[in-house]
Amino acid sequence: MDATGPDTAMHLSMEMVDRMSEGVGLTRCRDGVIVYGNPAVIRMFGYDHDALAGSPVTSLLPGGDKDSEERAARVMEHLKTHKAWNGEVENVRKDGSRFWTHLTVTTLNHPEHGEVWMGVYEDITDRKRIEKELQEANELLTKMSQTDDLTGLPNRRCFLDTLSRELHRINRYGGETVVGIVDVDHFKVLNDTYGHTFGDHVLIELAKVLRAQVRQSDLVGRYAGDEIVVLMPNIVTAGAVNVIERIRAAFNGPLCTPEGTPVLVTFSAGLSPVSQNATPEAVLRSADSALYEAKMSGRNCTRIFLQQGKESSEDKSLM
Repeated sequence: MDATGPDTAMHLSMEMVDRMSEGVGLTRCRDGVIVYGNPAVIRMFGYDHDALAGSPVTSLLPGGDKDSEERAARVMEHLKTHKAWNGEVENVRKDGSRFWTHLTVTTLNHPEHGEVWMGVYEDITDRKRIEKELQEANELLTKMSQTDDLTGLPNRRCFLDTLSRELHRINRYGGETVVGIVDVDHFKVLNDTYGHTFGDHVLIELAKVLRAQVRQSDLVGRYAGDEIVVLMPNIVTAGAVNVIERIRAAFNGPLCTPEGTPVLVTFSAGLSPVSQNATPEAVLRSADSALYEAKMSGRNCTRIFLQQGKESSEDKSLM
C-alpha cells in the first residue's frame, strides 16, 4: 500500500488527534451518538478508557435544565443549516459535576459513520470562575460606591442618579411623583447630649422604619447628615403624605441611649410634587423649603411645597 495513501493519512490524523491536549469527540449526526473520543476528552469528562463512545451527546450536558436543553436544540438547528458552531457550553462529567468548555463544532464526512460533528473542547472552568469572581467584585464595588456605610441606604449619588432618570421619564411620559426630605428634629442636640453613637443609632433606626414602610417602588436614600430623602413615583401628594405619616407613626416612640435612657425622637418632613421640566436641584430645593416650613411650624410635622415659595400651612402632625 502506498505510504501516502488515504488509510495512512487517516491513521496519522487520528494519531495527531489522540495526542491533542484539547478534547475531541465525534458525534454521528443522524442519531446524536458519540462514536469517538480522544484521551483528552475522556479524561475531561471523567469516563473510563473508550467508555464515552456509544453515549448520546446530550449526556455531556446538564440534565433537567430547561435552558441548557433549549440552547442545545438551538445549536443543533444551527449545525444543520450552517455545518459549524462555536461558543461556551456548560457540560457535566460522568460523576455529575459541572464545568465549562469552549466548544468548536465542525461537520465532516466520516468513511464509516457518514456525516459527523467533530467537537473540540477546551476546558475554561478556571477562566469562568475568575470572570465570575471579577463580576461579583465589580458588583460589590458598585454597590459600595452607591451605598451609605452607616444606614445601608442608597447614598446621595445613587439617589440623584435615580431621581434624574425619574424626572426624564416624567418629562417624556407624564405622571405624578413626589420627593420628600425627612430630617431628625434637634439632631445636633441629641448628638451633643447623648453622644454620636446614639445619633448613629437614631439614623439607623429611622432608615429601618423608612425601608419597611415605603412602597416597593419608592427609593429611600441618605442625602446628607441627618437628612433622608424619599422618591415616590406614581403617587399623588395626598398619598405621599399618608406614606410619610405612616412612617411617623411607626417611628414615634422612645429610643434608648447606650446607657438605657429612653429618649423621644421625632422628625420633620418636607414634600415637593414634581412638575414637568423640573431639575433634581429644583425639586430638592422645593422639598427643603417645605422642610424648613415644617421646622418653623414646631417640628414633628409634614409640610408640602405648593408653588413659588408658598408652602401649605395645613398641619400634618400626629401630635
